[in-house]
Amino acid sequence: MKLFVDFKNHIVKTYNILGKTFLPDVNKRIINLLEEGYVPTIYFTLGSYIYHYLIDEFQDTSKIQWEILKPLIEESLSKGGSLFIVGDLKQSIYGFRKADFEIMKNLIDDPVRFFPQSKCINKTLNYNYRSFGHIVDYSKKVFQEYLKDTISKTNDPTHYLDFESISLDKHLFKGYVKTQLFGFASDEGIKCIKDSLLKTIDDLLNSGFRPDQIAILALTNKEINTISGWLLEKNYTVLSQSASDIRQRKIINEIISLLKFFNNPLDNLSFATFLMGDIFNFIIDRSIILDFLAENIAPKFLYIKFKDSFAEKWNMYFKEIFNNVGYLPVYELVLNIIKTFKIDENFQQESHYLSFLLDKILEFESVGISDLGSFIDYFENNKQGESNIFSCEFSQSQEGIQLLTIHKSKGLQFDVVINVLNADKNFALNPNKRSNGQNEFIFETKDTLDLLYITKNLTSNENLCQIYNKDQLKKNIEDFNVLYVALTRAKMQMYNFIYYKENETKCSIKEEEIGTKLSINKEQSFYTGKNLVKFKTNFNKLLSQSPAWTIKRIKDSKKGEIYHKILAHLKYEDDFLKLDDYILKYSRFIDFDINKLKQEILDILNIDELKILFNKENRVFTEKTFIDKKGNIFRMDRVVIDKNNNIFVLDYKTGKTTKQEIANYKSQVLNYMNILKDVFGQCNLLGFLYNVNTKEVIKIEQSLFD
Repeated sequence: MKLFVDFKNHIVKTYNILGKTFLPDVNKRIINLLEEGYVPTIYFTLGSYIYHYLIDEFQDTSKIQWEILKPLIEESLSKGGSLFIVGDLKQSIYGFRKADFEIMKNLIDDPVRFFPQSKCINKTLNYNYRSFGHIVDYSKKVFQEYLKDTISKTNDPTHYLDFESISLDKHLFKGYVKTQLFGFASDEGIKCIKDSLLKTIDDLLNSGFRPDQIAILALTNKEINTISGWLLEKNYTVLSQSASDIRQRKIINEIISLLKFFNNPLDNLSFATFLMGDIFNFIIDRSIILDFLAENIAPKFLYIKFKDSFAEKWNMYFKEIFNNVGYLPVYELVLNIIKTFKIDENFQQESHYLSFLLDKILEFESVGISDLGSFIDYFENNKQGESNIFSCEFSQSQEGIQLLTIHKSKGLQFDVVINVLNADKNFALNPNKRSNGQNEFIFETKDTLDLLYITKNLTSNENLCQIYNKDQLKKNIEDFNVLYVALTRAKMQMYNFIYYKENETKCSIKEEEIGTKLSINKEQSFYTGKNLVKFKTNFNKLLSQSPAWTIKRIKDSKKGEIYHKILAHLKYEDDFLKLDDYILKYSRFIDFDINKLKQEILDILNIDELKILFNKENRVFTEKTFIDKKGNIFRMDRVVIDKNNNIFVLDYKTGKTTKQEIANYKSQVLNYMNILKDVFGQCNLLGFLYNVNTKEVIKIEQSLFD
């Protein structure tokens, strides 16, 4: 491990030269300060003492976090402060993040050992305010009856065998639970539950539940993605964090395959991938394409063979776009693809992802990723390592079946929960299966790094055996906790789909059905939020409103985007001090008169009625997305709420404008004001149009639409 130590020292020196800190080392450096008696110094740095600590989800605290907090808490308690912690040992499921439930357990069992001078009050909350009675009783039955023997072997450190969970009186004898077991042969795996799972969802929707009332939980993202594919095949709207990355969407990837072909006509694989995809299946049946590809296994130019065999389809769908590659911006190219292949009509559930893709293309163009090859390269490789740059957020108002991993569901609740549980991967469901423990154990000191690889046949050594068994026990307990979290998310109905490999697994839980299914009439609703809206984008309208892309228009458009990007950073007057940095960041990819640009933006503060919109006392939103009652999406340049709750909307424009364009812009701002009135209720509203180049200010009064 000498190489590691040398490398680490080199990294530390490099960061010291740069004046930066390696983020993973922050906790260790704080601990070193605490060990050296720097508690008062840390409080001095904070600016004051913290006397009262509230720690939620305490069962997920790691050792290093506790080593940092404990001396600070001791200092506060010695001066009359307090510590209030909340947690549930049975919900400690983040061992892979170094969470250690034993910290909370030890504090509960022997608080005097940790804080000898302080009084400890321990309270247990026994009432379940979430779930209907049958769900509460079933969860207790699983752990205190079905899994009793298995839990006993662990000495039950998390108190599964004696925990209380009492239903509210209004929830007694209500709720429904159904548990089904599915054995599979060979490599079928999760596919064995597909038909039953889809039928369950159909039955739920037919009985009156809305999609947004249903959640499907599974242990891994791989399972979530598989189930998501099944639901999308049936045209269900799916809301999933793992599915929010547009690079995971099948339709988006088919569009990218077509773009790759347009960028390089020699790329036969990308062209074939598109032809075999769902988009083109609406035009030519997949079986016909399969025969065509079988007859043309290794042509130099596959598209020429296609053009010869399907001349009419080529001319109708490919020719115009193919000929315009290199002349149209990527944004315009993708819009044409969406319109030509009717992607928005045939795949309405993908509308949100398509809109997000177009937004990202515009964003990339503004920072210089503007040609087709660069965009494809960035999309596929994401060289800058921004892992969430292609992940789109869903509004809470969107209606769809929610898919989450069990870890992501902790702390959440749903009217109906469908748990998908692989018994072969969970010790609680199948104690014959060794939990997915580790074999590699790393022990790092200040100067050394020791790596141990321990297998079961090496555990004859007492020290190694202790390390191995302790880790195995923690992994097994975490499997119980994962199951507990899954069984406690449902409010009204819960379905458990447990699957396992036949002849290898004996599941600890039995098949059963408890309670009565709930049917919801149209007049009934368990949803107390606002009315739901769906995202809607008219891609044909976007394209038809887009005039011919001349070189001048492309340059003007990019300049306008740069103005907007810079202005989005300028929320308050102080932000103008960083104007040079923003100009350098966004203007380096296009020919610009930097001094003119800077002066035009600074001139905003010379206009009194605009200057007040940059006051520090205001709440400011820039490039903020709002949704109207019909579900249409609008992004507003600047929305300001002053200390008197007056609301201002400012829309920036650049370049020369005609009278008709100004009239259209006024209507646009009036529409923004109407939307803000719906969002914020009765309030004073004032709108402004400001042309950065001409310095023209147009005021739009609220009275115009009152």
